[in-house]
Amino acid sequence: MAADAVAEAVSGLWPLNEGSRQKIVDRISTNLVSICFSKDKSQRVDDSVARSLAVRIESEAFAATQERAKEGGGAAVKGSALVMIYARHASELMVDAFKKERSKGGAGEEAVTEFDISGGKREALSKEDAEKLLAPLLRPNNGCKKVKLSSKAFTLEAAEVAHQALTNARDTLTHADLSDIIASLPEEEALQVITKVTSALEGCKLESLNLSDNAFGEKGVRAAAIALTSQPSLRHLYFCNNGISKEAAAAIKELLPAQAVASLETLHFFNNMSGDAGAAILADVVRDAGGLKDFRFASTRVGTDGGRALADAIAANSTLERLDLRDNMFGEEGGAALASALKHHPNLKQLMLGDTALGDDGVADLLESLAQSTPALEVLELGGNDLSEEGAGRIAECLKPFRALKKLVLCDNELGMKGWRPLLPLSPTI
Repeated sequence: MAADAVAEAVSGLWPLNEGSRQKIVDRISTNLVSICFSKDKSQRVDDSVARSLAVRIESEAFAATQERAKEGGGAAVKGSALVMIYARHASELMVDAFKKERSKGGAGEEAVTEFDISGGKREALSKEDAEKLLAPLLRPNNGCKKVKLSSKAFTLEAAEVAHQALTNARDTLTHADLSDIIASLPEEEALQVITKVTSALEGCKLESLNLSDNAFGEKGVRAAAIALTSQPSLRHLYFCNNGISKEAAAAIKELLPAQAVASLETLHFFNNMSGDAGAAILADVVRDAGGLKDFRFASTRVGTDGGRALADAIAANSTLERLDLRDNMFGEEGGAALASALKHHPNLKQLMLGDTALGDDGVADLLESLAQSTPALEVLELGGNDLSEEGAGRIAECLKPFRALKKLVLCDNELGMKGWRPLLPLSPTI
């Protein structure tokens, strides 16, 4: 399908609405089937495979165009031009997909190494919907390594299909993204769906598990128990926007095998309600994660006590490269504990501490502490920390040793023109 044909299927300018995106998915799917059939009738692409490919192609094209829009600053690239960029990208991806299907020689049994149904229309899936959408994974020993089932609400019948699909990939699956699979379902059914889908992961050797954007709470965590207890080699774990309370945090700590905790490199908790008590509980997980490189505990309602607990856990290790603790009320005391802890992390490259109530002295003390211990720091976010015009001079002096810094965020402070003057020369991307 040529780029102009994609553009013709789109109504309106950028960003596209769900209806327009769905039209493109339909058009791509139809054309994949018809093109492959017309080229060689023995190599006809199955409707369900074409649909899955179409969803992936549209999602990738949309994401790439969104990035292009950001690069253009929102005004530099007109909506009509973005539509054409999107159309061309979708067409190129479709040609690549066609070539890959043709190279299978009609056997139709080539391993589906990556499978993604996110993007396109958000909908609740019936059993029949799931069978069509997950058809490539319903082959025994399908060879899939990475699967993403996000943005579809799986009814219990659809969850049975998903369970079988994941079971068929058990020997090869290493990355499972099960985020946002129970939206709008009644609690009882949602918990049953989580249990059914995640239980299929038993026996897999997962490296990455994403359970974000599911309204869990403690009940949901325990519903996913098998997925947590059966993964000793887990390296990346995501619990973002799950309603993780202190009780849910305790359940996570209880269910994660010690071997899995020790192997963790990425641990993300974002937009939860853990509070100080939850932070103290999960601090034990952080302390035991000796190889942790990427830790996110942002927007979790943590105050000074929780900040100190996390800082103590961070001090026990020395491997962090990225730390995101934004939107927690640590205050100067919590900031001081964190400054001391981060001295042990010489490879830290990204530090996000926006909206943590550090204040002028807290930020300056932190920077003085880190100046010699974190020479690789490239990204520093300190927005929304009540920085003032009076404290700007000291902060500017404290920033000078950070010669590797590529991005400095100081927005949403009370610096004023006088305060900005010594800071502006220090970074090209403040």
